Amino acid sequence: MIKHSLIFYFAFFLLQLIFYFVAPSFYISTPSDLVIPTFIKLAFGKYFVLILSLYLTWALVLGIFNRLLLRTQKNKLSKKALYLFLFAQLSLTLLWVTWQYPSTLDSYPGFKSLTLASSYALFLSLALLAWIFYHRQSSFSPKTLGLSLLALALPALLLQGLNPKVALELPSLEGKNHVLLLGVDALDGPTANQFLEDHLQNEGARLFEQAYTPLPLTHPAWNSILSGQYPDKHGVRYFFESPLPSAHPESYLQRILKSHGYLSLHAADQPETSYFRKSDGFDATTYQRKGWEAHMVAMLFKHFIFPSLWLNNTWMDRLGVESFNYAGLFNYQPERFFNQTFKQLNHLSHGPKFLALHSCYLHTPVHLTKEEIHQISGYWKQSPKDFSFTKWPKPGAGYKKAQAGWINPYPLRRQSLLNFLSQLSQQLKEKHYLEKATLVLLSDHGERFIAGKEIYGGVHGVDLKTQEQTNVILAFLSAQFKDFQSSQEKVSLVDIAPTVLKLLQIDTKPFYFDGLALLENNGDLIDLSPRKIKMESMGYLNHQELGIEFPQIAVSTLQSNLRYKEDGGVVIDKKYYEKIVPEKIKKAID
Repeated sequence: MIKHSLIFYFAFFLLQLIFYFVAPSFYISTPSDLVIPTFIKLAFGKYFVLILSLYLTWALVLGIFNRLLLRTQKNKLSKKALYLFLFAQLSLTLLWVTWQYPSTLDSYPGFKSLTLASSYALFLSLALLAWIFYHRQSSFSPKTLGLSLLALALPALLLQGLNPKVALELPSLEGKNHVLLLGVDALDGPTANQFLEDHLQNEGARLFEQAYTPLPLTHPAWNSILSGQYPDKHGVRYFFESPLPSAHPESYLQRILKSHGYLSLHAADQPETSYFRKSDGFDATTYQRKGWEAHMVAMLFKHFIFPSLWLNNTWMDRLGVESFNYAGLFNYQPERFFNQTFKQLNHLSHGPKFLALHSCYLHTPVHLTKEEIHQISGYWKQSPKDFSFTKWPKPGAGYKKAQAGWINPYPLRRQSLLNFLSQLSQQLKEKHYLEKATLVLLSDHGERFIAGKEIYGGVHGVDLKTQEQTNVILAFLSAQFKDFQSSQEKVSLVDIAPTVLKLLQIDTKPFYFDGLALLENNGDLIDLSPRKIKMESMGYLNHQELGIEFPQIAVSTLQSNLRYKEDGGVVIDKKYYEKIVPEKIKKAID
């Protein structure tokens, strides 16, 4: 049984590996468009070996348990029956996975609806089990039936024990005078402002309902948040690191606060698009892998579902092993991310602490959970592709129109996010965070969809016509504030850094900021002189294919000008970068 189990799961791994290259479940560039460095090829090989070793370990464990439960030492099953039983086990295991995460079925061909796929897996498992009983060379008994059913369900039971749901349970924050920037990806202001107003009414808070992002894209926006500068000063205008040096690197919050005794932590649950590390002035980060390597892990573990479940779970967290719990994986849990982040923050040395947290819970195309899919009327009749993000095409390929009946998963996940934020706000109150820290709630950008041509993650950063992309949430909370106030003043994310320093009574004169302080030391609103809020687009997609008027840059051309670094960084070629920046669209809001 052990030998047959190893052979079966090795064959299953090879089948998935072939399918990965024939029909990848995530965005992969074509070799002609991208020269992949040797160290990336070696990294792919390393992870394929890791995944194979996990499959074989799993096969070894199952082989031992199956041998004990089926007692094949005394009552031999035929080789054909053994392989069919292993296939039945796998079918029932996939049934468990799709019950927990129904949209994972879009990684497998041939399943047109959840009902069909689930019925097929259950029927196949039970039919094969009955066939094995019929062909057994020993007498049938209730005990034999019970042990065989246990063996059949064993993989699903083991997975159930690996990945229990975790409650949000923030640790008490030690010390005082901390600064916490809590950012949410892709949440637009119009959607969230009313939610924030309802939850902050009884708190000392300042809500700015007309806040705008300088560039609707995560990495550039966060550079503006931390530096108080527009992209033309800090130089970052894409997902990737800038090949040009920042004009005023000393003005980043983590560096300024470090000089005043603060220890800083950067936390991002989408490390593939976040390139901040210790060299950028942070004392610690939540994940070791960044950039292309984090992206590689996510796309591999989304395709090879079982290794993702075996490594990304609470048991691995308890063992102190590096966490794989980031939003690129379908079984991501935001509760675990926040719990671990705040625990790590507390573990920094004594003294005031600075946290820059970015959660991609809403934006990243993680597979929807069954609770989220239950919001769809008649969801069991739906195909997984009816509620999954449309995948990126390969560079140069045209975008396909969304199929008829497609259900955008963004609003489903948005409601889950608001529910989570409600729990988070309650935890912050109960654990007295507002008494020990200045909190900033923000989003880096909103989200934009084009009817009929929705793509993975929406098209944020492509154009500046709608508030869905540009209007973001921005609220300051502090024990210094005695009441709740809402402002309609037009402000920008570049105003966060000078405002935080003003509240901490740190002199801003030695530093360069495009932004302005919005609040006095005591939280009173400052009357701002008339000014223009600058914004610019990303300039990344072919506008002809999406029907957008703004001139954009072809994906294939941009991909061919990327340069990869062994530490995970991705940089655009300097000459190409300087050439395309003037093509980007800019505008100002009075």
